[in-house]
Amino acid sequence: VTGVYPNVELNLSRIYLELGSCRSATGDYLGAELDFSRAIEFNSSAALPYLLRGNCCFMRGDRGRAREMFERALTIDPSLNDARRGLVLCRTDE
Repeated sequence: VTGVYPNVELNLSRIYLELGSCRSATGDYLGAELDFSRAIEFNSSAALPYLLRGNCCFMRGDRGRAREMFERALTIDPSLNDARRGLVLCRTDE
């Protein structure tokens, strides 16, 4: 398939990523985590959903899970400075 929507899974991943971002912006961190998890299901090779899920975990106080998500994001994209900063916050806030 060619055109604007060549891959349904990547489009669904993007939709869940956007929905999770909206939920996170309203303070619904648990709902956002679920959406980011769905984004990961459709595209596990993207680092951003792991990073954003880590942010939500951090905001809910789950430092261990946040650390795990930041580490996964860095495994995929070692240049993610936000994930590095998240790891530092997880260590200093224990």
